[in-house]
Amino acid sequence: MRTEYESEPIPGLPGLLPKGETILWQGSPDWRVLARTAFHTRLVTGYFAALTAFAIGNAAWHGVTGLADLSGVAITLAGAVIGVALLHLLAWATARATIYTLTDRRIVLRIGIALPKCINLPLRI
Repeated sequence: MRTEYESEPIPGLPGLLPKGETILWQGSPDWRVLARTAFHTRLVTGYFAALTAFAIGNAAWHGVTGLADLSGVAITLAGAVIGVALLHLLAWATARATIYTLTDRRIVLRIGIALPKCINLPLRI
């Protein structure tokens, strides 16, 4: 699959740098940190842990006579795994599609998964 930015002369920049402009730093976010901080995977995991504990307590309160009585626990755990996995996938895709570039004259943000954008922010006006 070809993307709009595969033909960039310098990854993360919309074109060649003007004369006299130099790249000071260029990088992308770490997907693990992005998942933890922007997508709050620890909070979501804690939420599902509380739901699972409630499902286990509810099953114990009503008496567990077979595996069918633990179906609520299994459904809750499946939802937790799918939900947290989707958040990690979204964080990975976001980190892969994002490049930050700092030059001595501007900041360039290339962001977006489905609708990529390249944003130029001048350092001086």
